[in-house]
Amino acid sequence: MSFQALAGRAAIRLYLLLVLLCFAHANNRFQGRIVLKQVGTQLTGVWRTDVGKDEPDDRISGQVAGDTVYFTRFIAGGDLKQKYALTMRKDGNQLFGYGDGFGLNHTDLNMWREAEKPKVSSKPKKFGSSNLPVGSK
Repeated sequence: MSFQALAGRAAIRLYLLLVLLCFAHANNRFQGRIVLKQVGTQLTGVWRTDVGKDEPDDRISGQVAGDTVYFTRFIAGGDLKQKYALTMRKDGNQLFGYGDGFGLNHTDLNMWREAEKPKVSSKPKKFGSSNLPVGSK
């Protein structure tokens, strides 16, 4: 299954897609990784901030509607929430959009497939078998 399926191009079929995305958030102030699992149009996953703030991992859930991905980040066990709406680039390798909610006011979020950013941070947290790319596209 290709990453483009995440944008809903095959949303009618039931499938499972697991993808690791890197992110830059709030003008690159925060960076990290998101692991997403997609079943049909529903998304679940984990948000890990690696740069800019030391915080526990957060649960995320959402859905895919065409080329748009909507998800909610549940902070502090779910008591605080951030909601995002992201649009898929035509090449299928990047999502960009904005979030609102706890600590946010139309704040940018740029996500890309891990292989798209080869530059590696000098002090990454352990997360699977790879390092965090830094910078923005």
